[in-house]
Amino acid sequence: MIDKLVVGPSVNKPGGKCYYVREKNIGILHIPKCGTKSLKVNMKGLSTFRDLDTSICIQYAAIIRHPVGRWISGFATYAANRINHNKITFKEFMEILNTESAIDHIFKTIMFDAHTKSQYLYCRPVMHGLKLFSADNRSKFYQWLWSNGINAQDEHLHNHEKFADHSPHKIIYNKLSEIVNRDPNKIKILTERYKEDIKLYEQASTD
Repeated sequence: MIDKLVVGPSVNKPGGKCYYVREKNIGILHIPKCGTKSLKVNMKGLSTFRDLDTSICIQYAAIIRHPVGRWISGFATYAANRINHNKITFKEFMEILNTESAIDHIFKTIMFDAHTKSQYLYCRPVMHGLKLFSADNRSKFYQWLWSNGINAQDEHLHNHEKFADHSPHKIIYNKLSEIVNRDPNKIKILTERYKEDIKLYEQASTD
């Protein structure tokens, strides 16, 4: 069944999507699983959402999340999307998460789609002068927006609030959390694979 865990075509490609506020010369990187999806709603009319274009803005900003927590949530979203699009059944996915060899395959691959793609890859095209904010302190990011005349409200809901306890995402999220937390080697694998993300997270947490 691991052949149903298909890797997306852009997981190793730098860049991604961005919210552009042209009159302010500001671009906000859209990094999945970092809470920026809410910007698509609360910045409607304030920005355009399109592919990253380094020629458009002077100042870029990004919200960075600790990569271990982001990966757990991101892989759960990847799994839920595969299930919702009938690429795999929920039962099959749970069988994968209860099979040691399949789990080994997951932790060898790590990055499967946009939700598990390295945050560093999203940031790399605009790293010079990039303003970083920690997902642990989102209010600081919104204060920065307001100080730049961008009146956006934080309407983000964490996964445990958005997804019902019986949803595929929540069940898979809980199972992955259990797998990672009971085995320190899994955390080591993730932190090594996302070592550049760790650096960004640490920088965002101290700025």
